[in-house]
Parts: sequence; C-alpha cells; structure tokens
Amino acid sequence: NPFIQINQVLTEPRETPLHELPDRTGSLFCLIPGDVNYTDLIELTGRSVFNTLSALQTHLNLTSEDVILYHSSYLSGYEIIELLLPLMSGAQIVIFPDSPLLKIDTLQNIIDNEGVTALLFTPSVWSRILDSDLKLNSRIKAISAGEYLKPDIRTKLIETFKCIWNIYGAIETGVVSSIDKISPELNQNEFFTNPVSDTEFILTDDNLQPVPIYKPGEILISGNGLARGYFKNPVLTSQKFPTISVSGNIPQKFYRTGDIARYKSTDEIEFVSSLKNRIRIKGFHFEAIDVERILLKNTLVKSAYLVQKKSDDGEDLYIAYIKLTSTSTAGSSQEIIKGIKRFLKTRMPDVMIPHNFVIMNDIPVDVEGKFDYESLPLPQKDEVGLNDYVAPRNKTENKLADIWKDLLKLKEVSVTDSFFDLGGQSLLAVRLFNRIEEEFGQRFPLAMLLKAPTIEELSKRLNKENVETSEWPSLIAIQPHGKHKPLYLVHGAGGNVLLYRALSKHLEPDFPIYGLQSQGLDGISKPLKTIEEMAEQYLSELKKAQPSGPYYLGGYCLGGTIAYEMAQRLLKMGEKIGIVILFDTYNFIKAEKISFTRFMFEKFQFHFKNFAQLKPSDMLGYLKEKKRRAGDGGWANIRTAMPGTTLDDSFGRAESGIELTVQTINDHAGDIYIPKPYSGKLTLFKPQKNYSFYPDPKMGWGDLVEDLDIIELPVNPHAMLVDPYVEILASEVKKRLIS
Repeated sequence: NPFIQINQVLTEPRETPLHELPDRTGSLFCLIPGDVNYTDLIELTGRSVFNTLSALQTHLNLTSEDVILYHSSYLSGYEIIELLLPLMSGAQIVIFPDSPLLKIDTLQNIIDNEGVTALLFTPSVWSRILDSDLKLNSRIKAISAGEYLKPDIRTKLIETFKCIWNIYGAIETGVVSSIDKISPELNQNEFFTNPVSDTEFILTDDNLQPVPIYKPGEILISGNGLARGYFKNPVLTSQKFPTISVSGNIPQKFYRTGDIARYKSTDEIEFVSSLKNRIRIKGFHFEAIDVERILLKNTLVKSAYLVQKKSDDGEDLYIAYIKLTSTSTAGSSQEIIKGIKRFLKTRMPDVMIPHNFVIMNDIPVDVEGKFDYESLPLPQKDEVGLNDYVAPRNKTENKLADIWKDLLKLKEVSVTDSFFDLGGQSLLAVRLFNRIEEEFGQRFPLAMLLKAPTIEELSKRLNKENVETSEWPSLIAIQPHGKHKPLYLVHGAGGNVLLYRALSKHLEPDFPIYGLQSQGLDGISKPLKTIEEMAEQYLSELKKAQPSGPYYLGGYCLGGTIAYEMAQRLLKMGEKIGIVILFDTYNFIKAEKISFTRFMFEKFQFHFKNFAQLKPSDMLGYLKEKKRRAGDGGWANIRTAMPGTTLDDSFGRAESGIELTVQTINDHAGDIYIPKPYSGKLTLFKPQKNYSFYPDPKMGWGDLVEDLDIIELPVNPHAMLVDPYVEILASEVKKRLIS
C-alpha cells in the first residue's frame, strides 16, 4: 500500500526553522501516481515541504476560522495541502472519506453543516461539481490543481466564486511551484506569473538550451521545493533531475516537467500543452490544447478532449471527445458533428481536424480526480468517416458552384465550403463578384465574403427580393459583435480589408471590428489619390456610424499611415481618441533608397525565416495563407512595395486588374504623404527585424510622437497578420484595448 512517512522534521531541535533544514533531511515520501514499485517513491525534503506550506499560507491566508475539506488520495500529493496546511495555519480539517463525485448529496451536507470555507479539486472534478445541483457559497476559497485549467472551467469558477487560485506543480517540485489568483480581467489561457518563493521556471528546447520569447519549450523548475529524487533509483533521478547551467550561471538542479509553455513577456509564461498530450499524425505534431481551445469557441461544445488511441486492430485514431451544451439538442449526432467539423475547417488546416468525434454525457475522471484517458470508449462505426460534401440543391447554388470551380480550378465544391478555405484571395474575390454580376445582374461589395463566405450563404443573399444596396461604402463590418468599443482598421495598399480576417477571429467575441476599404475596388467608384482625401472620406462614414468618441483606430502598413492622419483630424475636431495602432507601419517619407535586387533578397529571407521558426503543425496553415496573400497582387505588383515610386511609374508597371490599379495609387499616396507631429499616444507594433531601407528602430515616428508605445513582436515582416503569429499580435492588442 502507498504510505506517507513524516520523519526527522518532527525530531529536529525546535529552534531550527524548517527553511534552514539541511537538504539531507528527509521529511516525506510518496508514490508516483500509478506506479506500485517501492523504488518509485519520491523523496521530498523538509525545505520542500516548508516551501510549499509557507507559499500557500501567504496566498490563501487561512486562519482558525477556516475549514478545509480533506478528500484527496494519498497518491495525489495534495494531501500535503489538505492535511499539513491546516496544521500550520490553525485551520480546521473535515475528512470526506468518499469520492466527491460519488456522493454529491453527502458532500453538500458536509459543506453546509461543517461550514467548509476552502475546497481543492482538479479542473475535471470542478467541472462535474459545477455542472451538478450542488449549491456553493461564493465566499468559498476555490483552489484548482493537478491539471490544465481549461477556459470553459475557468469561466464556471469565475461565475461561482469570488476567490479562486490556480496551482501548478508536481510532487517532484513539492506539489506547488506557482500560485496565480484568477480574475475575470485576465486572459483565458493559463499563465504562470507568480512562482512561489525560491523557485525558478525556465523553458528549454530538447537539448536543454533556453528558448527565446514566444517559442514553445519544456518547463524546467528549480529551487527549494525540489524533491531529492526517486528513492534508491539514481537512473530515473538523473533523467528527470538534470543539473544544468543557465546563461553561464552556477549549475543547479532542475526538474523536467514534460509540460510545454512559452514566454509571452519577460515575467509571463503561458502554458501550451503536456508532451503526453501532443498529437502526432501524418508527419506533423501539434498540441491537443490548441484544437480544444478552438472547439470550445463553438457554441455547441461545452467541453472537449482530444486524444490519440489505438483501435482494436492497432490503427491510430485521432479522436475528439466532446460534451455538448444544452443549446445543441436539435438535429442528429451526425448533423451536429458535421457542423462542428465545418466550423473547424474555417479555423485550422485539415490535418489538425479530428478523424472521429464521440459525444459523451460526462467526461470520465480517475480516483485522483484527473481526466481518465484509459476509460474513454473507442468510436462506433457511425461516428467514423463522416462525409462533409454537400451538393448544390438549386439553380442558384449550381451556377455559383460552376463559377467557384472555374475560378478556383477545382473539380468539386461543397456549398458549405468557405471561399477562403479553398484558397480564395482578394483578386479572385474581385473576379468572383464580377462573374456574379454578369450572371445574376446583382452587385455586392467585396466585403460581402466576410458575411457570406460559402455558396450556401451567397445563394441566400442572391435570392433575397430586397438586395442590399449596390453602393460601394468604405466602412464595412468585419465582426460587428462585442461588449467593447469597435476598432476601425484601415485597408493596406491592396485596398481591401480581408487581411484583417484572422485578427478579427482572435479578437472575437468581445471586440467589434470594422474595416475601411478603398474606393475604386468595384471598378466604378473613383479611387482616392492622397492620404488626406482618404482620411476625410473615411471619417465622414465613421462619424455616421459613431457620432462621438472615444475612437479606436488602426491599420497595417499604409493603413496605419491613414489611421494616423484620421487621428490628427479627430483631435482637431475635439474628439477623444481611445487608441491609434500602427501594424508594421513605417513613416515612408524617411525610408531610404534600395536596389530592387537587394529588396527581393531581403524579402525572400524574411519569408523563409518566418516559415522556419514555426512548429510543424503550423507550417501548412501558414503556407496556405501566404499563397492567398501572394494572390492579392503581391507578386504581380511587387516593385510598388519599394519606397520612392511615382504614380506614372506605378501605372506603367501595373497589370490589368482593378485591385492592382488601386494598389499603385495607394502606394504612391503613401510615398508623398508628409505626416505632422501628433500630440496623442501612438501604439506601434514592429517586427523583430526590418528591411534595410527601414533602418530607424522607431519606424520613423520618434520625432513626431512623444508618447510612443513600441511593441516588438517575434516575427519578421509580412507575418504578423498571418496565423499562427497573429495570435501573438491579438493577445497584445487585447491588453491595450482593455487598458
């Protein structure tokens, strides 16, 4: 049987503080969960136990008035918290002998009758308890430990309790290595910002070398909380507790957790995944949590777990186990799963979409309260290999399908497929809408594809009796929903706002996003030739939609320049500015000359470096997006991206095509614009390295703006709006929009 032995600590002289006990002082032994050999005992030290208890008491501040429920298994390590912490703080202990999930009624009675004030459960158990009929006092101190705290469970805890703590650690690190208090304002991902005293986190690659900011690496932990090792097992101890030197410092012992995280800033670490939860398929590997996070954005999915399992005949299966929300009762299971798969296809490469989906009433947990991988059932035959193809069902869908197949060079198109997922880009979108006008006699703005990206949805628009106006407004809704003020993003040199599609998805559902697209893209309205003209036109439309400030503006490259001029004019009107964001926008008037050969060489280098630093799971999606962007006129109009173009030269180089003509005019407008000093605050996102003709680290804005907030992202030019890099950008944008 597993056992805990507390020794030596209690026999040391009373005057010796626990934190001064020598490392040789053994204080506690416990088994590695799931193992049964005596040699797999973990040997903690007096210092380790003291480190844990003192850190917990500092954060939880338990008193003699507190009552903590003791229910954890000896195997879990959390009996250290539930048994020893009350002894240290003077709090009371209430013993609950059964699994809380098996005796919900009894648990309710004990909590009520004994006045329990502190509860510790794993996220899996918290999820089951919060979904039950259990009535919990909001003043209870809720502690989550033992597993990754998923966003959906985090939200449930925030809705139920006022004081919530998330603990990260392992038995080998004294159980508690980081304690973070959770609040509604914090990011929904799991962050470690508060390591306990005398504890250090580092992230390393496979060779135990430190990784740079934003790059995923394994979490290694050192400090007073570390166990001595595995009792009488020196081989396992040396493997899991390496001694390494970091940045030339004195070598020290670390524990390899097997968990993956990344630095989001110098003092903020974001949990990514556990190595055991990594999916490996078709030569790619990616984190199950990345897919689970996206699944949870679907309104039909309440909880989700992705795993790889072997079928009875040895076949590798990549399975999503999902629990549905109460709003997903309509339709058969297969219809629901098809809808979820279509949802995923718009947000990730096909290789990351699970092969099989299993709908479950409850996600199983083991005796430790953790997600029980072993008891998950294999998919049934009717849950395997669903076909997503939906054929055209009427004349309108048939005609649209023929147009799509012709433009996209495809043999077959499902009416539920997204134009963007099939490789569509803005130049093709212009041709698509020209063909639609020829075939149906109806003209739509290009941004209609953001609202209706499938044949099915476009068909409904075409079949409406009252078709939307054929005017070409600059202001269009990209994602109109959210509780915050809208962010208005101005087009880049290409003139369209489809480039903000990925950013808007990472900012939903809280932040409304509107775009300002160029005049002239429809081939009828007259293109605007100067930054000043564009700012005046866009402000006239913006003021109709939002008569008063504060205004939140931004734009990529040329779009940032236009947003800058718009902000100048708004200040002169006496309006308040919430934020002005420039995404990789250089003050073009300060750009240096460069040869075309040098420009092309640097451009190739940046594209290659952006690709090379990706995880294999992200490479396919990145290439698809860059292919789409290349079709947006990037290669056909490549020379106009260089500074110092003239309008005549630009027209001479432009190929036939509406969007290319608009881009040449926009490029020239940026080159001749002379910005004036700005008295407000400017937020500038810049790549870690830029073109040689953009040498100024302040991107040319330092002499014009005193209050300049510069954020350097770990990307090279041409990548910050493309997945997966856009996720980093979105995270930083959210912080500034909220503040």
